[in-house]
Amino acid sequence: MSQAAVNHILQQLQSLSEEELRYIDQAIKDQLKPPKHTGKREALYANLKARGLIEEIRKSPLEDDALPPLIEVPGKPVSQTIIEERR
Repeated sequence: MSQAAVNHILQQLQSLSEEELRYIDQAIKDQLKPPKHTGKREALYANLKARGLIEEIRKSPLEDDALPPLIEVPGKPVSQTIIEERR
């Protein structure tokens, strides 16, 4: 985008209401956010790789989204049993 186009946009901003400016501010922040599919861990690894501190990013055999299934235990809750045994 040319400097003239940026200056034109900045001039137009002066005529907007506070509510319109807040809307534009939020839209700009949304545009500057990293993609949602990139998690914190992936962003960290990408940063380390870009700096040359690591060479490759290996995938974990157990992804964060693939949690093991819950096990049903008959009787009292396990947490209650543990508390009673510690007394």
